[in-house]
Amino acid sequence: MFRVTAGNLRHNHLYIHGHHDFFPADCIGTSRKSTNGNGTTISILLTGLGNTIVTDIGSDAKTGKPRRFFRGRSWVRQFYEHHNIKTGDVLAMERLGQRRYRLYPFDAKTDRQEDWHEFLDTPPRGRGPTVLELFAGYGGMALGFSSSSARTRDRRYGGRESAFRQHSFFVALGI
Repeated sequence: MFRVTAGNLRHNHLYIHGHHDFFPADCIGTSRKSTNGNGTTISILLTGLGNTIVTDIGSDAKTGKPRRFFRGRSWVRQFYEHHNIKTGDVLAMERLGQRRYRLYPFDAKTDRQEDWHEFLDTPPRGRGPTVLELFAGYGGMALGFSSSSARTRDRRYGGRESAFRQHSFFVALGI
């Protein structure tokens, strides 16, 4: 997921820093394309435009670290304009294969506009969700889920030691 900034819109690029591990390590090339040190290319299907671009990620000439955006960026403005992308919009990139990706706008605008607090305040229908406690410890996860109307099942002890763990959890918290 990439959040579009005002700088992205002004300079026609998409920041990918913090996500370099999502791409194959060998797709990072040298700082200049003309030095014949390109990384192995990746292809990105641009949803809505019906075309696929081929690019790599350049590196900084001084530090050798991967740059913050793709080397080929001529497609970015057209993608932003086609989808009416604004500052703060979120784009998603999906891996389709080892070197194939798909970029599309993540339609979370309606999610951001709805009041999600109502979801937390509304009790679940029926008996509520069942949550499995698979974590080691005092049983705090199960206690937290059960206090929010969820049924819990402890797969470690078959539920035999739940009362002891719950008591231990209360003692540890000073409750």
